[in-house]
Amino acid sequence: LASGLSSPVGFVNGTDGSLQQAVDACSASTCPHSFLSVTKQGLAAIVHTNGNPSYFVMLGGKKSGEANCAPQHITALKDKMMAAKLHPAIGVDC
Repeated sequence: LASGLSSPVGFVNGTDGSLQQAVDACSASTCPHSFLSVTKQGLAAIVHTNGNPSYFVMLGGKKSGEANCAPQHITALKDKMMAAKLHPAIGVDC
């Protein structure tokens, strides 16, 4: 659904602090998708999206309570996003 929104979409890191799933979510949101939905009239329809280039990853810490907002965490995320050919858009919630 993120690929069809006209607003920026944020993805958080995993509860274990891992970054890859958020990077993968950003990548997927930029691609077109097709899926089954229901129209306002209640009819089944296939919806097509164009992809959403407005994404960001929000670093939100880990389940253990550790923060992951130090410069090395931000650099690691930036490197992962660039390796995935994504513009590094990063927010920090610490």
